[in-house]
Amino acid sequence: MLIEFEVGNCRSFREPVVLSLAAAAINGHEENVIESGRYRLLPSAALYGANASGKSNLLGAFVFMRNFVLASSKDTQTKDLINVQPFLLDTQTPEKPSRFEMRFLLDDMTYRYGFEVDRRRIYSEWLFQATKIKETELFTRENQEIRVSTKFPEGEALQAKTRDNALYLSVVAQFNGPVATRILAWFDAMIPLHGLADGQYGRSMEWLSDPVRADKLFSLLKKADLDIEGLRVIEHKADPKPLQLVITQEGKGGLVVPMSRAGGPFQRLESVHALYEDGKRIGQVAMDFETAESHGTRKFFQIAGPVLDALEQGRVMIVDEFDSRLHPLLSLALVHLFHSPKTNPHHAQLIFATHDTLLLRHGKLRRDQIWFVEKDRQECSKLYSLAEIKVRKEEAFDKNYLDGRYGAVPNPELEDFLQDVQ
Repeated sequence: MLIEFEVGNCRSFREPVVLSLAAAAINGHEENVIESGRYRLLPSAALYGANASGKSNLLGAFVFMRNFVLASSKDTQTKDLINVQPFLLDTQTPEKPSRFEMRFLLDDMTYRYGFEVDRRRIYSEWLFQATKIKETELFTRENQEIRVSTKFPEGEALQAKTRDNALYLSVVAQFNGPVATRILAWFDAMIPLHGLADGQYGRSMEWLSDPVRADKLFSLLKKADLDIEGLRVIEHKADPKPLQLVITQEGKGGLVVPMSRAGGPFQRLESVHALYEDGKRIGQVAMDFETAESHGTRKFFQIAGPVLDALEQGRVMIVDEFDSRLHPLLSLALVHLFHSPKTNPHHAQLIFATHDTLLLRHGKLRRDQIWFVEKDRQECSKLYSLAEIKVRKEEAFDKNYLDGRYGAVPNPELEDFLQDVQ
């Protein structure tokens, strides 16, 4: 389970900020607290803030750290640049490294792992473990000087095999070090997802290919009240439809790539609906899922497989634009899946960005599960939780948030704009 994540000098975050999933010493919704050894952890964290406040940058930092840990030793060459961006709006930060650190529970052990990196090299890297409060150093790195503890024998003799743009932890895992391999597997188990993605049904399609899992997936779709009676995958040797020209976010033309398996046939998803005649149900009719179903239905199907993965295996799920295209009650229901011990027995965690204020009133969120991202006058993103603000337990969090009492809301001047253009 994730305990906390720290990032600094990365995109809109100049100073280090910490997102903690450790329960604060506050009252309310104790059912949301997961007891794990000496820790009291939370199953979810909701990020609120104005557009361009830095929510996506924070979640993007999560994803960068995950991907770099997994790929730095095998997918990069000596001269390859590292895909990291420092805070660019201060003359002192562009030449300084970005900092990333995670503290997490794995195999009844607490690990604290992090690194400092710029586009060209690793400045520092560290790994500590603890069974109780006191930490034990496993290794530390300053540039290319790597000091390995006797508690980490799997790392011996691998210092010289570590490039200056590769993580030492990733190198040790590549050589099958048992601790490093388990830590990389923990990072690999994270589920990053963007709520605005179209046609990315990979995990949900895989659930459909397994009869037992398909029943679970379809049961979730039925409970979402989407009026779908069935789903089926139709395979073709070739794409039966012409490719469509689309405009990408960069403004360039691109082709819609058909959904397919590597080396396998084209797959098309069909949804089954009831067929009626004179108001009487007479059978069923199958329709192309991508063209017949709404954006909201397609989004729910897209997220359903990853959500079930997270709940089944106790994974950390990171979702940007979580509520996009979903009815607020569906967003609410998905969050409650992570809060219920019945549906989340393996302690999965959901970290998501949202604008849905219904969750503030009906989401049964503790104050330490509600986080705000706000930019200051120098366009530097700050992160803080509602638990850090003095509020009354019975306050209407949704109303007060929209009224600006907690910050992290936009201040549009559209009326002035309309007057200016008249």
